[in-house]
Amino acid sequence: MKTRGSKALTFCVKLMLYVSPFILGMIGYLLAGTGLLQALYSSIRLYVLECDDANWNVFIEIARWTAPLATVSGILLVLKNVAQRIKDFWLYITGRAIVIYCGEEERPILKKNIRNSVMVSPENIYAGAKDVIIMLGDDLENLDFYYRNERKFENSNVYLRLEQIDSFLLKEHKIKFFNETELIARNYWKECNLLKYLEKDTLKVKIAIIGFEQLGQKLLSFGLINNIYAKNQSVEYHIWGKNTSYENLFANIDFMNGDSVTYHGEDWDKDIDKFEEYDRIIVTQEQNIEFLQMLLYLCDDTEIHYYSNGEALLENIFDGDKLHSFGAWDGIYTEKNIMSQELCRLGMELNYSYSKLYTEDYDDTMSKMDAMNSLWDKLDGFTKASNLAAADYHEIRLMILRKQGKKEAAFTETEQEWLSKAEHIRWCRFHFVNHWVYKPLTDVRSDRKKRIHTCLIPFESMKEEDRKKDWDTILRLMKYRSL
Repeated sequence: MKTRGSKALTFCVKLMLYVSPFILGMIGYLLAGTGLLQALYSSIRLYVLECDDANWNVFIEIARWTAPLATVSGILLVLKNVAQRIKDFWLYITGRAIVIYCGEEERPILKKNIRNSVMVSPENIYAGAKDVIIMLGDDLENLDFYYRNERKFENSNVYLRLEQIDSFLLKEHKIKFFNETELIARNYWKECNLLKYLEKDTLKVKIAIIGFEQLGQKLLSFGLINNIYAKNQSVEYHIWGKNTSYENLFANIDFMNGDSVTYHGEDWDKDIDKFEEYDRIIVTQEQNIEFLQMLLYLCDDTEIHYYSNGEALLENIFDGDKLHSFGAWDGIYTEKNIMSQELCRLGMELNYSYSKLYTEDYDDTMSKMDAMNSLWDKLDGFTKASNLAAADYHEIRLMILRKQGKKEAAFTETEQEWLSKAEHIRWCRFHFVNHWVYKPLTDVRSDRKKRIHTCLIPFESMKEEDRKKDWDTILRLMKYRSL
Protein backbone atom coordinates (compact mmCIF):
# COMPACT_ATOMS: atom_id res chain seq x y z
CA MET A 1 0.00 0.00 0.00
CA LYS A 2 1.42 3.36 -1.00
CA THR A 3 1.80 5.89 1.79
CA ARG A 4 0.86 9.54 1.43
CA GLY A 5 4.55 10.40 1.25
CA SER A 6 5.18 8.00 -1.63
CA LYS A 7 2.10 9.30 -3.47
CA ALA A 8 3.34 12.88 -3.10
CA LEU A 9 6.75 11.82 -4.42
CA THR A 10 5.16 10.10 -7.42
CA PHE A 11 3.12 13.22 -8.18
CA CYS A 12 6.24 15.43 -8.01
CA VAL A 13 8.16 13.12 -10.36
CA LYS A 14 5.34 13.14 -12.93
CA LEU A 15 5.05 16.91 -12.68
CA MET A 16 8.78 17.32 -13.32
CA LEU A 17 8.59 15.06 -16.39
CA TYR A 18 5.90 17.30 -17.87
CA VAL A 19 7.52 20.59 -16.89
CA SER A 20 11.20 19.80 -17.52
CA PRO A 21 11.02 20.37 -21.35
CA PHE A 22 9.64 23.85 -20.68
CA ILE A 23 12.38 24.62 -18.14
CA LEU A 24 15.12 23.34 -20.45
CA GLY A 25 13.64 25.32 -23.34
CA MET A 26 13.59 28.51 -21.27
CA ILE A 27 17.25 28.00 -20.28
CA GLY A 28 18.25 27.29 -23.88
CA TYR A 29 16.45 30.28 -25.40
CA LEU A 30 17.70 32.67 -22.73
CA LEU A 31 21.29 31.46 -23.28
CA ALA A 32 20.77 32.02 -27.02
CA GLY A 33 19.98 35.65 -26.32
CA THR A 34 16.20 35.52 -26.75
CA GLY A 35 14.13 37.91 -24.67
CA LEU A 36 12.15 36.64 -21.71
CA LEU A 37 8.67 36.81 -23.29
CA GLN A 38 9.90 35.33 -26.55
CA ALA A 39 11.68 32.52 -24.67
CA LEU A 40 8.45 31.81 -22.79
CA TYR A 41 6.45 31.68 -26.03
CA SER A 42 9.02 29.52 -27.87
CA SER A 43 9.25 27.06 -24.96
CA ILE A 44 5.49 26.55 -24.98
CA ARG A 45 5.54 26.02 -28.79
CA LEU A 46 7.88 23.06 -28.30
CA TYR A 47 4.94 21.05 -26.89
CA VAL A 48 3.13 21.32 -30.26
CA LEU A 49 6.19 20.35 -32.36
CA GLU A 50 7.08 23.92 -33.34
CA CYS A 51 10.70 25.04 -32.89
CA ASP A 52 12.60 28.21 -33.79
CA ASP A 53 15.49 26.85 -35.92
CA ALA A 54 17.36 30.15 -35.74
CA ASN A 55 18.28 29.35 -32.15
CA TRP A 56 20.03 26.15 -31.16
CA ASN A 57 21.96 24.73 -28.24
CA VAL A 58 21.95 21.47 -26.31
CA PHE A 59 19.19 22.64 -23.92
CA ILE A 60 16.85 23.49 -26.80
CA GLU A 61 17.70 20.22 -28.55
CA ILE A 62 16.81 18.13 -25.47
CA ALA A 63 13.64 20.17 -24.89
CA ARG A 64 12.38 19.86 -28.48
CA TRP A 65 12.64 16.04 -28.30
CA THR A 66 11.17 15.59 -24.83
CA ALA A 67 8.33 18.15 -25.12
CA PRO A 68 6.36 16.08 -27.71
CA LEU A 69 6.70 13.02 -25.48
CA ALA A 70 5.20 14.99 -22.60
CA THR A 71 2.40 16.15 -24.91
CA VAL A 72 1.59 12.63 -26.04
CA SER A 73 1.67 11.38 -22.43
CA GLY A 74 -0.73 14.14 -21.41
CA ILE A 75 -3.11 13.33 -24.26
CA LEU A 76 -3.07 9.63 -23.39
CA LEU A 77 -3.75 10.45 -19.75
CA VAL A 78 -6.72 12.62 -20.71
CA LEU A 79 -8.06 9.90 -23.02
CA LYS A 80 -7.63 7.32 -20.27
CA ASN A 81 -9.61 9.47 -17.83
CA VAL A 82 -12.33 10.10 -20.42
CA ALA A 83 -12.56 6.38 -21.21
CA GLN A 84 -12.82 5.59 -17.48
CA ARG A 85 -15.62 8.13 -17.04
CA ILE A 86 -17.52 6.64 -19.97
CA LYS A 87 -17.06 3.13 -18.56
CA ASP A 88 -18.20 4.28 -15.09
CA PHE A 89 -21.27 5.98 -16.50
CA TRP A 90 -22.16 2.89 -18.51
CA LEU A 91 -21.88 0.68 -15.42
CA TYR A 92 -24.10 3.14 -13.55
CA ILE A 93 -26.89 3.41 -16.12
CA THR A 94 -26.95 -0.38 -16.63
CA GLY A 95 -27.31 -0.90 -12.85
CA ARG A 96 -24.08 -2.88 -12.42
CA ALA A 97 -21.99 -0.22 -10.70
CA ILE A 98 -20.77 -0.53 -7.12
CA VAL A 99 -20.45 3.16 -6.25
CA ILE A 100 -17.72 3.90 -3.70
CA TYR A 101 -17.23 7.09 -1.69
CA CYS A 102 -13.82 6.85 -0.03
CA GLY A 103 -10.54 8.64 0.66
CA GLU A 104 -7.68 8.79 -1.83
CA GLU A 105 -5.60 6.30 0.16
CA GLU A 106 -8.08 3.44 -0.18
CA ARG A 107 -8.98 4.00 -3.85
CA PRO A 108 -6.27 1.86 -5.52
CA ILE A 109 -7.05 -1.22 -3.36
CA LEU A 110 -10.82 -0.88 -3.72
CA LYS A 111 -10.56 -0.34 -7.48
CA LYS A 112 -8.44 -3.47 -7.75
CA ASN A 113 -10.51 -5.70 -5.45
CA ILE A 114 -14.12 -4.73 -6.20
CA ARG A 115 -15.56 -5.53 -9.60
CA ASN A 116 -17.52 -2.82 -11.43
CA SER A 117 -16.37 -0.28 -8.83
CA VAL A 118 -17.01 3.38 -9.61
CA MET A 119 -15.07 5.91 -7.51
CA VAL A 120 -17.14 9.01 -6.89
CA SER A 121 -16.40 12.25 -5.05
CA PRO A 122 -18.81 13.27 -2.24
CA GLU A 123 -19.92 16.25 -4.31
CA ASN A 124 -21.07 14.06 -7.21
CA ILE A 125 -23.80 11.72 -5.90
CA TYR A 126 -24.81 8.79 -8.09
CA ALA A 127 -28.44 8.53 -6.98
CA GLY A 128 -30.21 5.18 -7.28
CA ALA A 129 -27.10 3.00 -7.64
CA LYS A 130 -27.81 -0.59 -6.64
CA ASP A 131 -24.82 -0.89 -4.30
CA VAL A 132 -23.09 1.93 -2.42
CA ILE A 133 -20.02 1.77 -0.17
CA ILE A 134 -19.34 4.72 2.16
CA MET A 135 -15.94 4.98 3.85
CA LEU A 136 -14.99 8.66 3.62
CA GLY A 137 -13.59 9.24 7.10
CA ASP A 138 -14.53 8.63 10.72
CA ASP A 139 -17.90 7.28 11.84
CA LEU A 140 -19.64 10.64 12.23
CA GLU A 141 -18.43 11.84 8.83
CA ASN A 142 -19.72 8.67 7.15
CA LEU A 143 -23.09 8.85 8.94
CA ASP A 144 -23.44 12.57 8.24
CA PHE A 145 -22.79 11.97 4.53
CA TYR A 146 -25.38 9.18 4.46
CA TYR A 147 -28.14 11.13 6.21
CA ARG A 148 -27.52 14.25 4.11
CA ASN A 149 -28.16 12.14 1.02
CA GLU A 150 -30.53 9.55 2.46
CA ARG A 151 -33.25 10.07 -0.14
CA LYS A 152 -30.76 9.51 -2.95
CA PHE A 153 -29.74 6.21 -1.35
CA GLU A 154 -33.23 4.95 -0.51
CA ASN A 155 -33.19 2.33 -3.30
CA SER A 156 -29.56 1.32 -2.75
CA ASN A 157 -27.84 -1.38 -0.72
CA VAL A 158 -25.66 0.81 1.49
CA TYR A 159 -22.51 -0.56 3.14
CA LEU A 160 -21.13 1.94 5.66
CA ARG A 161 -17.87 1.72 7.60
CA LEU A 162 -18.05 2.19 11.38
CA GLU A 163 -14.88 1.95 13.48
CA GLN A 164 -15.72 3.61 16.82
CA ILE A 165 -19.49 3.04 17.07
CA ASP A 166 -20.51 -0.51 17.96
CA SER A 167 -23.05 -1.58 15.34
CA PHE A 168 -24.36 -4.24 17.77
CA LEU A 169 -25.96 -1.42 19.78
CA LEU A 170 -27.85 0.12 16.87
CA LYS A 171 -31.58 -0.09 16.30
CA GLU A 172 -33.14 -1.71 13.24
CA HIS A 173 -31.78 -0.26 10.03
CA LYS A 174 -31.45 -1.15 6.37
CA ILE A 175 -27.82 0.01 6.25
CA LYS A 176 -25.24 -2.78 6.34
CA PHE A 177 -22.31 -1.80 8.54
CA PHE A 178 -18.76 -3.09 8.42
CA ASN A 179 -15.76 -2.58 10.68
CA GLU A 180 -12.17 -2.89 9.46
CA THR A 181 -10.87 -4.25 12.78
CA GLU A 182 -13.64 -6.85 12.93
CA LEU A 183 -12.88 -7.90 9.36
CA ILE A 184 -9.22 -8.38 10.29
CA ALA A 185 -10.09 -10.46 13.37
CA ARG A 186 -12.70 -12.57 11.57
CA ASN A 187 -10.36 -13.25 8.64
CA TYR A 188 -7.45 -13.97 10.96
CA TRP A 189 -9.06 -16.90 12.79
CA LYS A 190 -10.16 -18.44 9.49
CA GLU A 191 -6.89 -18.04 7.62
CA CYS A 192 -4.72 -18.70 10.69
CA ASN A 193 -7.05 -21.30 12.22
CA LEU A 194 -6.12 -23.83 14.89
CA LEU A 195 -6.66 -26.98 12.81
CA LYS A 196 -2.95 -27.88 12.91
CA TYR A 197 -3.23 -28.29 16.70
CA LEU A 198 -6.33 -30.51 16.51
CA GLU A 199 -5.69 -34.21 17.14
CA LYS A 200 -8.84 -36.35 17.07
CA ASP A 201 -10.97 -35.02 19.94
CA THR A 202 -8.24 -32.97 21.61
CA LEU A 203 -6.98 -29.40 21.16
CA LYS A 204 -4.40 -27.85 23.47
CA VAL A 205 -2.74 -24.56 22.55
CA LYS A 206 -1.29 -21.50 24.29
CA ILE A 207 -1.71 -18.15 22.55
CA ALA A 208 -0.18 -14.81 23.56
CA ILE A 209 -1.73 -11.55 22.34
CA ILE A 210 0.65 -8.59 22.68
CA GLY A 211 -1.20 -5.27 22.63
CA PHE A 212 -4.79 -4.91 23.79
CA GLU A 213 -6.14 -1.91 21.96
CA GLN A 214 -9.13 -2.37 19.64
CA LEU A 215 -7.45 -4.98 17.43
CA GLY A 216 -6.30 -7.08 20.39
CA GLN A 217 -9.79 -6.98 21.89
CA LYS A 218 -11.44 -8.04 18.63
CA LEU A 219 -8.95 -10.86 18.14
CA LEU A 220 -9.77 -12.19 21.61
CA SER A 221 -13.54 -11.79 21.12
CA PHE A 222 -13.63 -13.55 17.75
CA GLY A 223 -11.18 -16.16 19.03
CA LEU A 224 -13.41 -17.02 21.97
CA ILE A 225 -16.49 -17.23 19.75
CA ASN A 226 -15.00 -19.15 16.82
CA ASN A 227 -12.20 -21.26 18.29
CA ILE A 228 -14.37 -24.13 19.55
CA TYR A 229 -12.82 -27.22 18.02
CA ALA A 230 -12.90 -30.28 20.26
CA LYS A 231 -14.52 -32.07 23.18
CA ASN A 232 -11.24 -32.03 25.10
CA GLN A 233 -10.11 -28.48 24.50
CA SER A 234 -7.81 -26.09 26.31
CA VAL A 235 -7.07 -22.83 24.50
CA GLU A 236 -5.18 -20.49 26.80
CA TYR A 237 -5.30 -16.81 25.80
CA HIS A 238 -2.63 -14.72 27.54
CA ILE A 239 -3.05 -10.98 27.15
CA TRP A 240 -0.42 -8.24 27.47
CA GLY A 241 -2.06 -4.82 27.51
CA LYS A 242 -4.58 -3.00 29.65
CA ASN A 243 -8.31 -2.53 29.30
CA THR A 244 -10.10 -2.67 32.64
CA SER A 245 -13.65 -2.77 31.26
CA TYR A 246 -12.84 -5.70 28.97
CA GLU A 247 -11.08 -7.57 31.79
CA ASN A 248 -14.13 -7.12 34.03
CA LEU A 249 -16.34 -8.47 31.23
CA PHE A 250 -14.96 -12.00 31.69
CA ALA A 251 -14.14 -11.80 35.38
CA ASN A 252 -16.75 -14.36 36.45
CA ILE A 253 -17.60 -16.07 33.17
CA ASP A 254 -17.72 -19.85 32.73
CA PHE A 255 -16.26 -20.62 29.30
CA MET A 256 -17.89 -24.07 29.53
CA ASN A 257 -14.77 -25.97 28.49
CA GLY A 258 -11.06 -25.86 29.30
CA ASP A 259 -10.45 -22.45 27.68
CA SER A 260 -9.13 -19.56 29.76
CA VAL A 261 -8.09 -15.91 29.53
CA THR A 262 -5.21 -14.53 31.63
CA TYR A 263 -4.25 -10.85 31.76
CA HIS A 264 -0.62 -9.92 32.41
CA GLY A 265 -0.77 -6.11 32.35
CA GLU A 266 1.26 -3.89 30.03
CA ASP A 267 4.83 -4.89 30.91
CA TRP A 268 5.39 -7.56 28.27
CA ASP A 269 9.14 -6.92 28.36
CA LYS A 270 9.29 -8.28 31.93
CA ASP A 271 7.82 -11.61 30.78
CA ILE A 272 9.66 -11.96 27.49
CA ASP A 273 11.66 -14.94 28.75
CA LYS A 274 8.35 -16.87 29.07
CA PHE A 275 7.22 -16.37 25.47
CA GLU A 276 9.01 -19.46 24.21
CA GLU A 277 6.42 -21.50 26.13
CA TYR A 278 3.65 -20.38 23.75
CA ASP A 279 2.52 -22.08 20.55
CA ARG A 280 1.60 -18.75 18.94
CA ILE A 281 2.36 -15.10 19.64
CA ILE A 282 0.17 -12.42 18.05
CA VAL A 283 1.63 -8.90 17.95
CA THR A 284 -1.05 -6.29 17.26
CA GLN A 285 1.18 -3.19 17.32
CA GLU A 286 2.32 -2.19 13.86
CA GLN A 287 5.99 -1.42 13.09
CA ASN A 288 7.25 -3.08 16.28
CA ILE A 289 10.33 -4.45 14.49
CA GLU A 290 12.64 -4.43 17.50
CA PHE A 291 10.23 -6.60 19.50
CA LEU A 292 9.69 -9.00 16.58
CA GLN A 293 13.44 -9.48 16.18
CA MET A 294 13.76 -10.20 19.90
CA LEU A 295 11.02 -12.85 19.62
CA LEU A 296 12.78 -14.45 16.65
CA TYR A 297 15.92 -14.82 18.77
CA LEU A 298 14.13 -16.21 21.83
CA CYS A 299 11.38 -18.45 20.38
CA ASP A 300 12.64 -21.39 18.37
CA ASP A 301 9.36 -23.26 17.78
CA THR A 302 6.76 -20.54 18.26
CA GLU A 303 4.64 -19.07 15.48
CA ILE A 304 4.94 -15.28 15.49
CA HIS A 305 2.04 -13.44 13.84
CA TYR A 306 2.18 -9.67 13.49
CA TYR A 307 -0.23 -7.03 12.22
CA SER A 308 0.73 -5.06 9.09
CA ASN A 309 -1.62 -3.32 6.67
CA GLY A 310 1.10 -2.70 4.09
CA GLU A 311 3.08 -4.61 1.49
CA ALA A 312 6.57 -4.56 3.06
CA LEU A 313 6.26 -7.95 4.73
CA LEU A 314 9.06 -8.90 7.10
CA GLU A 315 8.68 -12.64 6.39
CA ASN A 316 10.11 -11.91 2.94
CA ILE A 317 13.45 -10.82 4.40
CA PHE A 318 13.86 -12.73 7.67
CA ASP A 319 15.19 -16.27 7.57
CA GLY A 320 12.91 -19.15 8.61
CA ASP A 321 9.18 -19.68 8.49
CA LYS A 322 8.08 -18.58 11.96
CA LEU A 323 6.99 -15.06 10.98
CA HIS A 324 3.53 -14.44 9.49
CA SER A 325 1.78 -11.13 8.78
CA PHE A 326 -1.95 -10.46 8.82
CA GLY A 327 -4.29 -7.52 8.23
CA ALA A 328 -3.02 -6.24 4.86
CA TRP A 329 -5.57 -3.97 3.18
CA ASP A 330 -5.30 -5.99 -0.01
CA GLY A 331 -6.82 -8.98 1.78
CA ILE A 332 -9.24 -7.03 3.99
CA TYR A 333 -10.83 -4.45 1.68
CA THR A 334 -12.38 -6.95 -0.70
CA GLU A 335 -15.88 -7.23 -2.12
CA LYS A 336 -16.45 -10.44 -0.17
CA ASN A 337 -15.48 -8.85 3.16
CA ILE A 338 -17.12 -5.44 2.80
CA MET A 339 -20.38 -6.61 1.27
CA SER A 340 -20.30 -10.00 3.11
CA GLN A 341 -22.78 -11.37 0.61
CA GLU A 342 -22.15 -15.06 1.33
CA LEU A 343 -22.05 -14.60 5.11
CA CYS A 344 -25.01 -12.21 5.10
CA ARG A 345 -27.07 -14.54 2.91
CA LEU A 346 -26.43 -17.42 5.32
CA GLY A 347 -27.42 -15.24 8.29
CA MET A 348 -30.53 -14.04 6.46
CA GLU A 349 -31.51 -17.63 5.60
CA LEU A 350 -31.14 -18.60 9.26
CA ASN A 351 -33.24 -15.67 10.45
CA TYR A 352 -35.86 -16.33 7.77
CA SER A 353 -36.27 -19.99 8.72
CA TYR A 354 -36.66 -19.15 12.41
CA SER A 355 -39.11 -16.35 11.72
CA LYS A 356 -41.19 -18.57 9.48
CA LEU A 357 -41.36 -21.21 12.20
CA TYR A 358 -41.74 -19.10 15.34
CA THR A 359 -43.27 -15.74 14.32
CA GLU A 360 -47.04 -15.74 14.83
CA ASP A 361 -47.82 -12.95 12.35
CA TYR A 362 -45.43 -14.16 9.63
CA ASP A 363 -46.50 -12.84 6.21
CA ASP A 364 -46.49 -15.82 3.82
CA THR A 365 -47.73 -13.78 0.85
CA MET A 366 -44.27 -12.41 -0.01
CA SER A 367 -41.67 -14.20 -2.09
CA LYS A 368 -38.83 -15.79 -0.13
CA MET A 369 -36.28 -13.15 -1.16
CA ASP A 370 -38.59 -10.23 -0.34
CA ALA A 371 -39.45 -11.85 3.00
CA MET A 372 -35.78 -12.44 3.81
CA ASN A 373 -34.88 -8.81 3.10
CA SER A 374 -37.90 -7.44 4.93
CA LEU A 375 -37.29 -9.55 8.03
CA TRP A 376 -33.58 -8.70 8.01
CA ASP A 377 -34.17 -4.94 7.78
CA LYS A 378 -36.42 -5.14 10.85
CA LEU A 379 -33.65 -6.59 13.04
CA ASP A 380 -31.58 -4.49 15.41
CA GLY A 381 -27.78 -4.57 15.25
CA PHE A 382 -27.36 -7.22 17.95
CA THR A 383 -29.80 -9.71 16.41
CA LYS A 384 -28.24 -9.29 12.97
CA ALA A 385 -24.81 -9.85 14.49
CA SER A 386 -26.07 -12.94 16.31
CA ASN A 387 -27.24 -14.53 13.06
CA LEU A 388 -24.00 -13.58 11.33
CA ALA A 389 -21.96 -15.05 14.20
CA ALA A 390 -23.80 -18.37 13.82
CA ALA A 391 -23.10 -18.34 10.09
CA ASP A 392 -19.47 -17.33 10.69
CA TYR A 393 -18.76 -20.20 13.08
CA HIS A 394 -20.39 -22.62 10.64
CA GLU A 395 -17.39 -22.09 8.34
CA ILE A 396 -15.09 -23.21 11.17
CA ARG A 397 -17.41 -26.16 11.88
CA LEU A 398 -17.18 -27.31 8.27
CA MET A 399 -13.36 -27.05 8.31
CA ILE A 400 -13.23 -29.21 11.45
CA LEU A 401 -15.57 -31.84 9.98
CA ARG A 402 -13.57 -31.98 6.74
CA LYS A 403 -10.33 -32.49 8.68
CA GLN A 404 -12.01 -35.33 10.56
CA GLY A 405 -12.93 -36.94 7.24
CA LYS A 406 -16.66 -36.29 7.44
CA LYS A 407 -18.02 -36.31 3.91
CA GLU A 408 -21.76 -36.26 4.39
CA ALA A 409 -24.18 -34.78 6.93
CA ALA A 410 -24.90 -38.04 8.76
CA PHE A 411 -23.85 -37.92 12.40
CA THR A 412 -23.89 -40.43 15.20
CA GLU A 413 -25.76 -39.59 18.40
CA THR A 414 -22.43 -38.84 20.12
CA GLU A 415 -21.32 -36.53 17.30
CA GLN A 416 -24.69 -34.82 17.30
CA GLU A 417 -24.47 -34.15 21.02
CA TRP A 418 -20.95 -32.70 20.74
CA LEU A 419 -21.84 -30.46 17.79
CA SER A 420 -24.89 -29.20 19.68
CA LYS A 421 -22.79 -28.48 22.75
CA ALA A 422 -20.19 -26.61 20.69
CA GLU A 423 -22.94 -24.51 19.12
CA HIS A 424 -24.35 -23.72 22.56
CA ILE A 425 -20.91 -22.70 23.86
CA ARG A 426 -20.50 -20.41 20.83
CA TRP A 427 -23.95 -18.89 21.37
CA CYS A 428 -23.24 -18.25 25.06
CA ARG A 429 -19.85 -16.68 24.35
CA PHE A 430 -21.34 -14.39 21.75
CA HIS A 431 -23.77 -13.14 24.38
CA PHE A 432 -21.06 -12.84 27.03
CA VAL A 433 -18.87 -10.76 24.68
CA ASN A 434 -21.85 -8.46 24.16
CA HIS A 435 -22.41 -7.95 27.90
CA TRP A 436 -25.26 -10.42 28.45
CA VAL A 437 -25.45 -12.32 31.73
CA TYR A 438 -27.35 -15.25 33.20
CA LYS A 439 -30.09 -14.61 35.73
CA PRO A 440 -33.18 -16.70 36.47
CA LEU A 441 -36.41 -15.14 35.23
CA THR A 442 -39.90 -16.26 36.14
CA ASP A 443 -42.21 -15.51 33.21
CA VAL A 444 -39.83 -14.99 30.25
CA ARG A 445 -36.65 -16.54 28.87
CA SER A 446 -34.82 -13.27 28.33
CA ASP A 447 -34.82 -9.52 28.94
CA ARG A 448 -33.23 -7.73 25.99
CA LYS A 449 -33.06 -4.32 27.66
CA LYS A 450 -31.24 -5.70 30.70
CA ARG A 451 -29.29 -8.22 28.58
CA ILE A 452 -30.35 -11.20 30.67
CA HIS A 453 -30.97 -14.71 29.34
CA THR A 454 -31.93 -17.86 31.23
CA CYS A 455 -30.12 -20.16 28.78
CA LEU A 456 -26.62 -18.80 29.44
CA ILE A 457 -25.77 -21.95 31.38
CA PRO A 458 -23.77 -25.13 30.62
CA PHE A 459 -25.22 -27.37 27.93
CA GLU A 460 -25.74 -30.21 30.41
CA SER A 461 -27.98 -27.97 32.56
CA MET A 462 -30.28 -27.09 29.66
CA LYS A 463 -33.75 -28.45 29.17
CA GLU A 464 -34.04 -31.07 26.41
CA GLU A 465 -36.20 -28.77 24.27
CA ASP A 466 -33.52 -26.06 24.42
CA ARG A 467 -30.75 -28.51 23.53
CA LYS A 468 -32.69 -29.51 20.43
CA LYS A 469 -32.67 -25.88 19.29
CA ASP A 470 -28.88 -25.95 19.08
CA TRP A 471 -29.03 -29.02 16.85
CA ASP A 472 -31.83 -27.40 14.86
CA THR A 473 -29.55 -24.41 14.18
CA ILE A 474 -26.85 -26.72 12.84
CA LEU A 475 -29.32 -28.57 10.59
CA ARG A 476 -30.58 -25.28 9.17
CA LEU A 477 -27.06 -24.08 8.45
CA MET A 478 -26.15 -27.46 6.91
CA LYS A 479 -29.17 -27.15 4.66
CA TYR A 480 -27.90 -23.86 3.22
CA ARG A 481 -24.17 -24.65 3.35
CA SER A 482 -23.29 -28.31 3.83
CA LEU A 483 -20.20 -30.48 3.52
